[in-house]
Amino acid sequence: MSLRPGLLASSSRLANPLGARAALPAARLVRAASNQAAPASKAKGGSSVQKADQQLKDLERARRRMPPGMELDFAIRGVLMEQFLDKRFNPVWLFKKGQVGYLWNRMQRHITSARFAAEATEKGIFPPEPEVSLLKRLAGWFKFSLTKYAATVVPELEQTYYDYYRAQASGDAKGVRAVSTGPAEDRALKVAQSIRGAKWSLVKVVKAPRVRWVRRSPVDMQGKLVLTQVAVQFDTEQALTTADRPPKRKEMRIQETVVFELKEVSGEKWRLKDTQEEQVPEYVSGVAHTRY
Repeated sequence: MSLRPGLLASSSRLANPLGARAALPAARLVRAASNQAAPASKAKGGSSVQKADQQLKDLERARRRMPPGMELDFAIRGVLMEQFLDKRFNPVWLFKKGQVGYLWNRMQRHITSARFAAEATEKGIFPPEPEVSLLKRLAGWFKFSLTKYAATVVPELEQTYYDYYRAQASGDAKGVRAVSTGPAEDRALKVAQSIRGAKWSLVKVVKAPRVRWVRRSPVDMQGKLVLTQVAVQFDTEQALTTADRPPKRKEMRIQETVVFELKEVSGEKWRLKDTQEEQVPEYVSGVAHTRY
């Protein structure tokens, strides 16, 4: 993730911070770096076997150059445990031919998230559930308990999300590394190296953050290192004030789903890893495949 280049372009010093594109119009605002990532790969790939083999060889050569102990971190740096971020359910799909398989898989993904959320609560990864009314408990049950269990970790993830933006705007590379990892860290560091003295602020929360999925899995051969990933949907209005004289302030509504990751070892904290765009598998007919 990183700040949107449009908002950075409101200052001549900050225009085109990534150096990859021409300066964008000042009317455009900032957005999370994760949204400038390459589009998510499609479910039905077009890569050849030869290309895949070459990529594996390149990965192995890079791994061998890593210092001892860093191979695992390198291998999982860009990994997301859930590839699909489902679109909002449309009842019309129930009457379209060929949707039964997709809807079944979609339900299974949601149930899997609820199971992992409950497991994370039992392991102490998520804060314990507070006492709630019977009505709210029933509501959580009808949602397969995903909201019920995962909601307790949202405040911590929300604060990490805000800290990430503040670190980028102020050019705090150390702060970026403290709250991010993987693709989100890489892109944010480029922004942090390009700007100094800007100030990020939250204008308002348009909609409360919502957990979209939860996954947990061991990532080493011994099963000692377990990763937990949580995707949270944010809808906020944000502002960036540049260090120009006079200062320039731009506001923008940001809607994005952010993936957070926690290595389940002592002393580790939640970190931003990447963002995800809504999509459906290519085999599904009658549903728009446009990612946004």
